[in-house]
Amino acid sequence: MGDRFTTHNIQTRSGSVQVITLPWLTRSTLLTRPETEGLSLADVNLLLIDRLRVAMEGEIRRLDPSVPTVLLGHLMLDNAFYGAERLLAVGKGFTIPLSLLTRPCFDYVALGHVHRHQNLNKSNDPPIIYPGSIERVDFSEEKEDKGYVMIELERGKAQWEFCPLPVRPFCTINVDVRSADDPQQAVLQAIAKKDILDAVVRLIYKLRSEQMDQIDSAPLHHALSKAHTYTQFSRN
Repeated sequence: MGDRFTTHNIQTRSGSVQVITLPWLTRSTLLTRPETEGLSLADVNLLLIDRLRVAMEGEIRRLDPSVPTVLLGHLMLDNAFYGAERLLAVGKGFTIPLSLLTRPCFDYVALGHVHRHQNLNKSNDPPIIYPGSIERVDFSEEKEDKGYVMIELERGKAQWEFCPLPVRPFCTINVDVRSADDPQQAVLQAIAKKDILDAVVRLIYKLRSEQMDQIDSAPLHHALSKAHTYTQFSRN
């Protein structure tokens, strides 16, 4: 657990490794209020990046060039694909440019915060990897694979592999019953077609306002009871 920006020298059974820890940074972490008076948000972010670049150069100068090095960061990169983490972030952070991390002194860049697994440096020099979360958090992640990353590390080389994990399924049941003679039965048939056992389910059904009295919630709750949890929405 790294709670400050510094370098840790760790001894393993296979030799030494250097890990630079870069925790979640907010604007107040790197700047004091008088420095930013009168500046736009864009100018403040540029100033922050300059401060971080200077701090990183200081850490890099202290590295042993013969020892494998990992940058471990809790941050948002500017070219990452985001999801639920935009709403879950604690405090207001800022995005960091990819160019700040594509350094030959890093053999592997391990990132946290973004929930979707992705490799942000296709040249793999170095690999810049978000392993992603190990569970789905909301329906924006319904189709995403979840897992962890296994790494074989040596100085100047890192081989990595994404290893999927079995995770609780999320399932959306979306049915339009506006033209159905029996909207209740149409919704129940749509539920029956899905494997919802232990899943997180959302049921969305579209109906006409005059069909509202034809929907009985009790049979729908019974049909959804095999799910881990569920919500239902009706739309006119």
